[in-house]
Amino acid sequence: KITVSPHEAMIAPSACLARKDLSEGIVQGALNRYPQTEAIWAANDPMAIEAVEAIINAGKNPGKDIFVAGLNWDAPALKRVKNGEMVASVGGHFITGGWVLVLLHDYHYGKGFVQETAQLKLEIFSILNRNNIDNYLKHFGNSHWSHIDFSKFSKVLNPTVMKYNFNFDEILLQLKPNFELE
Repeated sequence: KITVSPHEAMIAPSACLARKDLSEGIVQGALNRYPQTEAIWAANDPMAIEAVEAIINAGKNPGKDIFVAGLNWDAPALKRVKNGEMVASVGGHFITGGWVLVLLHDYHYGKGFVQETAQLKLEIFSILNRNNIDNYLKHFGNSHWSHIDFSKFSKVLNPTVMKYNFNFDEILLQLKPNFELE
C-alpha cells in the first residue's frame, strides 16, 4: 500500500499478467482485504469487465460505489461505460497509424513537420466516458474506421491547415453532420 495523503492510498498493483481469467479472483481478494476501495484501473478492458463482475458479486454497485476504468475501447466495455458500470475506457492508439501516414504523405510532398516544431506531440490515447460515448458509438460502434477521412488533416491537401491537430475529437469534428452508419 502506498499512502498518497492521510485520506487516500494507492494499493500496489496486483499482478494478473493482463489476463482476464485471473482478474475477477484478484479483485475479489482485493475487495476483501481493502473494503474501502473506491476505484480500480485495469490494464485492459476485459480485466475491467471482470472487476465489474467482482464488484457486483461483492454486493457493491460498479460506477457508484467503486469506479472502474479500462484500456482499449473494446465493444463489451463500451457497453459498460454507456450503462454506467464503468466510468471510462481509454483507447484510440490504433489511430496513430493514420496520423503517421498523413505525416509521411506531407513529407513526401515537401511539407515536413520539422517547420512546425522540433517535437510533434501525438495524442495517442483518448478517453471515452458517459459524456462522449453516445457520439462515439453513433459513428464507430461497428468499427467503421473507413469513414475517417485522414486527408482532412494533411497540410498538402488542405493549405489552410497551419498546425497538425491529431486527436480523436478532431476526427469526430471532421465527420459530416448527418453521417450515419449503414
